[in-house]
Amino acid sequence: MKKDKLFGKILGLLLFSTGIIFACPTPKPGLSPTTVAVGGISQVQYVQADVSGQGYDSTYNNPPDPNDQTAPFKPVSYSVNTTISPANGGGVSSDGKTITWNVVGTYTVTITVVAKWENKDDHPCQDSGTKKYSVTVIGVDIHGANFVKVYYDGTAPNITLNAIPTPVLQNGTYSWSVTQGGNKVQFVGDTSAKTVAIKGLAESAANNDVQVTVTYTVGNVSCVANHTLTVQKPTKVIHGALKFILKQKTILGVPVSFAAGAKKFAATLYDQLGNTMAGVPFSENIVIDMASSIPSSGYLPFANTGSGNTNPSGQYSDIYAIPVLGSPPSDMSIKIHQDIFFGGYKGLNDIIITDTSVSDSYPVTLTNP
Repeated sequence: MKKDKLFGKILGLLLFSTGIIFACPTPKPGLSPTTVAVGGISQVQYVQADVSGQGYDSTYNNPPDPNDQTAPFKPVSYSVNTTISPANGGGVSSDGKTITWNVVGTYTVTITVVAKWENKDDHPCQDSGTKKYSVTVIGVDIHGANFVKVYYDGTAPNITLNAIPTPVLQNGTYSWSVTQGGNKVQFVGDTSAKTVAIKGLAESAANNDVQVTVTYTVGNVSCVANHTLTVQKPTKVIHGALKFILKQKTILGVPVSFAAGAKKFAATLYDQLGNTMAGVPFSENIVIDMASSIPSSGYLPFANTGSGNTNPSGQYSDIYAIPVLGSPPSDMSIKIHQDIFFGGYKGLNDIIITDTSVSDSYPVTLTNP
């Protein structure tokens, strides 16, 4: 035992003039709260011993009456030493009385208080008290897509968002809300579950202009997480330069010439803000303008794109090719109208194939049909 503490203990056993033996009060440090949200604060409390009923209450800095000399002791000073294990969980203030929690997890907090006292005859004494607390620091995150689609025909798929609490506690509850852009999305179903579904209502005016918030609550402690969304509307289709290829073949003894645009080429679908759009269904209708084409007859069926979905890069493959019986005339100019649909929105594309070139009206802007 250190000399100063031994000295304090000896002084604490001095006799009052009344002949009563007294012992120096032992501090009883407390900590609150012990369940706290990440970014929250825990405070060291009751750093003084419990001397209620002796003229002082249990709050060190606020005795009922500092001048009340009927109490056996009055506080002189104290010091607090607070440590966290693991140490990366938070930061301790220089006076040891405040912990700011930075990392979710479970921690052991050790608090040691050294308190100095005087009795009514100004005799000093000193004692210390140590206590350990387990503190749970909770946090929550949101995992899920950052884009939600809106289609003209109303068939756009919902997205799901998942709340990921740390640590996972059995008594945790969830509450979801749209805190920005509430006119652009809506929840589908329960908003008090760990996982929610969201439907797009109207396209975004800017990227990330919709914010969804989840509040995770354990007891009376809550933490929140925000997640931004962009509502995408199919708006424009773009492709690179077309390369003309003319292939000549004979089928069943009949000479057939193929005018083609670079086999298959990749086109990309974009939303109203210039983001690519993956997984969007597309289809097409094709009509050959016989009256405006040269020659006006002699065509075999046109090769259609058909239907499908844009790939993860927002692309799909198309081909411009028309089989013509015989050798193509030097003045050949075949005009084709293509209606192409993405999520119900319609684009108009005019294709012209000659004996030496192929062209179209891309980029194509999509509108309501």
